[in-house]
Amino acid sequence: DNAVVDSSLGENLPVKNVTAAPTNLAASEIEEHSFRVTWDGGDATHFIVETSTVADFSMPDSIVVSDAISETKYYVRNVIEEKDYYVRIKATAFGEEESEYSEILNVTTLAPYRPTLSVPENFTILSVKGFEIGLSWSKGEAERWIVQYGTDSLLDECEETDQLTEPTVVISNLTSLTDYYFRVKALAKGWKDSEYTSIIHAKTT
Repeated sequence: DNAVVDSSLGENLPVKNVTAAPTNLAASEIEEHSFRVTWDGGDATHFIVETSTVADFSMPDSIVVSDAISETKYYVRNVIEEKDYYVRIKATAFGEEESEYSEILNVTTLAPYRPTLSVPENFTILSVKGFEIGLSWSKGEAERWIVQYGTDSLLDECEETDQLTEPTVVISNLTSLTDYYFRVKALAKGWKDSEYTSIIHAKTT
C-alpha cells in the first residue's frame, strides 16, 4: 500500500487520495421554479451540490447546500422564475478526502408563461382641432395603453405618452398644418404587451 513515514512517530501512515472533481455539468428540464443538473462523477461515491444566485459564491447566505447524494443527478427546486442560478459540485468517496469544486454551471430559470395581448382594434382619429388631435380605439382585454406619435411617417423617431388608463387620448401642443402619425399598443398585468397597431395619420389645422 502507498504510505508515508511520519518521522515524529516513526510509523507508516496511509495516504488519503483526493478524488477528482465532477465534470461535464449540464442542466435540463428547466422550468420556472426548478431544474435538473447532471454530471460525471468518476470514481466518487457521493456528491454535494451547492446552488447560489451569486456567480462566484462569495455570499454565504446565498448558498444552498444539498445533503450528500449518491446519484449523478440532482433536482434544484423552489427557485425563482426568470433568474440566474449558479451550481457547483464537489465529490467524495469512502476513505478519501473531498474533491475540489467542479466548474460552475449557470442556469437561467424560465419566465412565467404570459399570453400576448391582441393589437388594439378600431384605432382611429377621433377629432382634429387646431393644435390637438384626438384618438380612440377599442378596449379589448387591456388595462393600459401607450401611444407613439410624431412627424416621422415610420415613427422611427417619435414621442410617446405615459401609460393611459382609458382607450382614448387627445395629443396637444402640436404644430399647425403638419402631418402627424400615430400608433398604439396595449398592456395588462399578467400579459405580454401587444404589438403596435398600424400607423394612422392626421394633419393639424
